[in-house]
Amino acid sequence: EHERETRLVICAMTASLENIASKGAKQGIDTHLNGDESHAFDDASHIESILAQTFVGDHGSEVSEELLRLVVAQGLWGEGYLGPGSPELLAELIIPLQLSNEKNLGIIGFGLGGAARHIARETEVKITGYERRSNILAEALRQFTAAGLKKNIAVKAYKPNSVRLPKEKFDGVIAFQELSLVENKERLIKQVYRSLKPGGTFVLTDYVIANGDFDQAKQASCFSGTSGQTFLCSPEEYTATIEKSGFDISVQEDITSQPLSLIVQGWAGWRQILKAMIGFDSSSVDEASILRVLGEQATEWANRLDALNKDDLAVYQFVCRKPA
Repeated sequence: EHERETRLVICAMTASLENIASKGAKQGIDTHLNGDESHAFDDASHIESILAQTFVGDHGSEVSEELLRLVVAQGLWGEGYLGPGSPELLAELIIPLQLSNEKNLGIIGFGLGGAARHIARETEVKITGYERRSNILAEALRQFTAAGLKKNIAVKAYKPNSVRLPKEKFDGVIAFQELSLVENKERLIKQVYRSLKPGGTFVLTDYVIANGDFDQAKQASCFSGTSGQTFLCSPEEYTATIEKSGFDISVQEDITSQPLSLIVQGWAGWRQILKAMIGFDSSSVDEASILRVLGEQATEWANRLDALNKDDLAVYQFVCRKPA
């Protein structure tokens, strides 16, 4: 039964990955999905380092599928990242914030803190992060403490529907692919407005519905629910909510092509990730669970890529300013 389950997972995973490769090829994206090169890592030692930290850390003898998902995500996107990203894209997105060591930055949806660590190293800005998932928060705290960045970065638990952000504390706030997981967007955006100093900037990127026929069932196939239920809206609904909260919108742009490329490139190293995880010397790692988690992720991202290609789903950037 175990062997049969393993074969089924591998078959489903391979089909999903071939689907990603074919769609990337149609866009002229160089995928190399059958090779051994990883977009996130130059060699297996980086993956093995994450494996060692995750499996031999403070998690006990048993490793849950939640932790396996964190390893797979970082194998795909890079250490500290739970979704597609790159230093180049991050540097571009934060240009409007004009960050320096004299400023305070808020991050809504801190995740594992990959973006925060990069920003802290490059700008020495003081960062306060907010994360709603307790397991992600615990791992983020462990990671950035180990990286020696605890002095410049503070991270707190928050509940989107009840959080009260500090008044006029931040020079800038960022939220990347976070508000699609928040039902009452208006309340949270008003809290961001409250937290910014006069003249402060809010940079927001998120998935939006680009086609009115992209119903709940189709959305569910693209977002597994491991991060929480999604509450997608159209770009027009986002614009109305942002402006109702008091912001002036200086940039509203479809940036779908950037994550599209990163999704395909990230999955290029899936064989390397699988090999490293299965070959890792730890009795706490169950091979069937590794295959199941990687297979689930492959199917989800193939569906999401399909929706992005069909223009059912898009990724938008909003740059919003609080009047001085």
